[in-house]
Amino acid sequence: MPDRWKAWLKPTIPAGIMLVAMVAYPWPWWGRMILGAVVWACMIWAQRRAGRIAERTILVHEAETALRWLTRLRHDWLNEIQVLLGYCSMNKTDRVRPYLLRLAKDLEQERTISQIPHPLLAVALIQLLRHTPGWRWQIEFLMETGDLSVQQGDDAAVYVENLAKCLTNVTTDAPEDASVRMVFDSDGDTLLITLTSQVPLTDAIEKAQVQSGLQNGTEMKRNGENEWIIRFVNRSKTGKARLM
Repeated sequence: MPDRWKAWLKPTIPAGIMLVAMVAYPWPWWGRMILGAVVWACMIWAQRRAGRIAERTILVHEAETALRWLTRLRHDWLNEIQVLLGYCSMNKTDRVRPYLLRLAKDLEQERTISQIPHPLLAVALIQLLRHTPGWRWQIEFLMETGDLSVQQGDDAAVYVENLAKCLTNVTTDAPEDASVRMVFDSDGDTLLITLTSQVPLTDAIEKAQVQSGLQNGTEMKRNGENEWIIRFVNRSKTGKARLM
């Protein structure tokens, strides 16, 4: 039996026993009142215990997520340090300063993204940056991020998260210094995400569309050779998100 069912079922066993006893035996009125009070107390206790178990489960999940993030960050920074040590060992110290400036620029971009008032979207964008090390991402917002509806922010986060996963095959063939520009803009109630890349991303964009569950009633249109526009309309009005 799954743990979540055990967490819900075990605390309710005493209340179930009391209910069976109330039905199976012809208790006098005062006996039924006592059993009813016991059942009520057991249900309150069971609810509180289930709440504590659920709260601990959430805390454990958050801790595991934080540990995975720290592991990924530690791995990334060790790679950066190894590159710097390699430059120093080869007496190419002239490359150290440009490399550090690029790292500082990347960190500044992450800081800007982390200030987005949509935590799920901010986390998805940072994961996208970490998922494609070596790529030169330029993420811009030509709109007030506070104007995004909660649903649009969630839809965009789901799409960006799946796009990062779908870029796995692309990163193996693309050059490490590939440049990708992602621009967030709005057109009325519609969120526009424009992707411009030096490498072909059509397959990854289409797969991310399907995995995000946004493929119904959608179509993809290119603006130029390597530019795509993703439209996220306000689903509170239309119930759809579209890819153009």
